[in-house]
Amino acid sequence: ARMVFDLAAAIALAVVAVALAYYAFETLLQSWRMDARSVSTLRVPLYLPQSVWWFGLLWFAIAASLTPVFAVMGILRGDKAGFDRLLASPALHDELAQTGVKGAEDLSS
Repeated sequence: ARMVFDLAAAIALAVVAVALAYYAFETLLQSWRMDARSVSTLRVPLYLPQSVWWFGLLWFAIAASLTPVFAVMGILRGDKAGFDRLLASPALHDELAQTGVKGAEDLSS
């Protein structure tokens, strides 16, 4: 059941990321068409910073979309460990060990 929720959360994140990238591109195009400029003495065309913003959102959307695809491919191959590496939350003792907390092994039992 946890795997289903992990996959559903990853798919929901991908949908939101794609929507953000799509609407950011719409904003970028509108600024380009209107020749919108910043309200400063430089009067920078707004499409310049917005294109950097959009590229970051596009990269996020690609990564967020490919992650559940790779997770499902792993499950279809029978690689549950691969699925867990991609989508599952780490166990408490694993997180504590990563932080280097002294005595973490005592806390996780």
